[in-house]
Amino acid sequence: MAINREIIEKVKQTADIVSIISGHGVLLKQAGSRYKALCPFHQEKTPSFTVNPQRGFFHCFGCGKTGSAIDFVMEYEKLSFAEAVTELANRLGIPLETTKTSHQSEDRVLQALNAAVKFYHTCLQQQSTAIPGRQYLQARAVPQDIQDTFQIGFIPDEWQLLIEHLTAKGFTTNELAHAGMVKISTKSGRPYDTFRNRIIFPIRDPRGRCIAFGGRSIDPNIQPKYLNSPETKYYQKKRTLYGFYEGLATIKQIRQLILVEGYLDVTRLHEFGFQQAVATCGTSLTIEHVRFAKRYVDKIILLLDGDRAGQQAALRSCPLFLSSGMDASVVTLPAGEDPDSFLLAQGDKKFSELLQRDTPVFEYLVQQSLAKHSPNVQGRTKAVEELLPMIRDIQEPQKQQLALMQLAESINLPVSAILEIVPKSLHYTQNNAILHNLHPSVIANNTGDQDEKRALQALLTSRDSIRVAREHLHAKEFRTPHFQQIYEKFLAFSNEDFQSMQIEEWKQWAPEMYPQIMEIYMDDFAGEGQEADLLLKRSIIRVKKRNFDLELQERLAAARTDEDKLHASKEVRQQKQLLNQLFQNVNLNSDKIEEVDL
Repeated sequence: MAINREIIEKVKQTADIVSIISGHGVLLKQAGSRYKALCPFHQEKTPSFTVNPQRGFFHCFGCGKTGSAIDFVMEYEKLSFAEAVTELANRLGIPLETTKTSHQSEDRVLQALNAAVKFYHTCLQQQSTAIPGRQYLQARAVPQDIQDTFQIGFIPDEWQLLIEHLTAKGFTTNELAHAGMVKISTKSGRPYDTFRNRIIFPIRDPRGRCIAFGGRSIDPNIQPKYLNSPETKYYQKKRTLYGFYEGLATIKQIRQLILVEGYLDVTRLHEFGFQQAVATCGTSLTIEHVRFAKRYVDKIILLLDGDRAGQQAALRSCPLFLSSGMDASVVTLPAGEDPDSFLLAQGDKKFSELLQRDTPVFEYLVQQSLAKHSPNVQGRTKAVEELLPMIRDIQEPQKQQLALMQLAESINLPVSAILEIVPKSLHYTQNNAILHNLHPSVIANNTGDQDEKRALQALLTSRDSIRVAREHLHAKEFRTPHFQQIYEKFLAFSNEDFQSMQIEEWKQWAPEMYPQIMEIYMDDFAGEGQEADLLLKRSIIRVKKRNFDLELQERLAAARTDEDKLHASKEVRQQKQLLNQLFQNVNLNSDKIEEVDL
């Protein structure tokens, strides 16, 4: 799908990048004219993700991810450029004018995946070879309407059944391999079906597109019991929730999720009216899962099996809720039960009563920690040492304080005594923590010449100024190496090409410099338009003046006589006077332009 450039520009200009990023569960906190947060694209404890609403750009100083609202949606939701623009245009009420070419209306890999859904489901319902699959679902009491809602399927124990079906429909083996449905034998080089002799659960994205499959073995001798599609362009386990699309209407209405462990747990809860139930796809809960959920819900109930493995899973998951600011609680099932078995035995009324006895995540962590350690001083000390790091990771000061008070009350000690047990501040040591987590290029930029940086920033903001810069500022006049390299890259373009360059296009033309370019562009500065022109001229004056002074120092040091020193001083003074005359129209007394003493 090709989208008109005018539509793309309208989306960029209309999109409120702060609202869009916040709407994806990122907890933004205002810091001056910008916003900061923990980066949603990599693990970190100190915020290095910055949003500049005036420029309409985000940038992470930790992992280097950067761009516009469109780039954020592309990266976060794993969409193509056209899909991200379409998604934002629909949210913003911008009519789309597109031109479609053959085979571009939808990705071929997605077409193959959705064709496989129909094949697996039809096979389960109609093929004689699928009798074992039907018998398995009958034994598990999975009703027909749930099989149809989730499009549950089956594949017999054959090596190329899906390949033969889909290649006959025009799909290539390469497309099927990219979709994760086909593997290539390392011995023979022949393709074979990824899933065989398994119940098939289609995994969908929030738009309802099948992006992967989960396969449950019906033969206890075939391992693993559960097999998921490999990760692809569309499918990342760390941010995908099974059952989310099927329950989306309920989830949006009640703004709640019930998180369970398995596919059949999800289908059982949906059957009994709890359509807000979801599960991770063969992986532990991740911070990406939580951030994804925050876009849609206000609370998550963690419902895990009543065995030791379920408790361990809860202990791993609860700190993620604390650090993300997500309201969450834990419900523990009776020993030996899972949601599937509990509902079949007890029904929906008992299950609703169980949900009402949920425990907030921090309270659950305190309970588990105290139960694990001895009730003496040494045991309580270990519990405090275990729980304080989790309190430190809570981003909101008020919640952090409440958690500390709750811990103190639980172990019957004053807060002051707890802090004496582990004598560390609950808050980050800002200077050390931030410096430690900064991307190396940021540290390099902070040690560079600020006037050189401002010159580059002015050029990125007012690209028409390249003509002035090219005439009066040479690359060799830069003393900071990485600034000089960036400026040389600027000068490599013609004036016309540089003037038409969009900021995001630097990712293509200078990928190795793109993070540094974005760091310069995102930094606060004097202003836009005419103010940027003045900023450039001011920066040129200051860079040249600095170089004149350095040249004078070198010449004075090398001078053998007083006459040589006098001659050097006179020449440098004349150069400064010429520079002052050259830029005599620069208003150095403006309230936004610092006065320069020439």
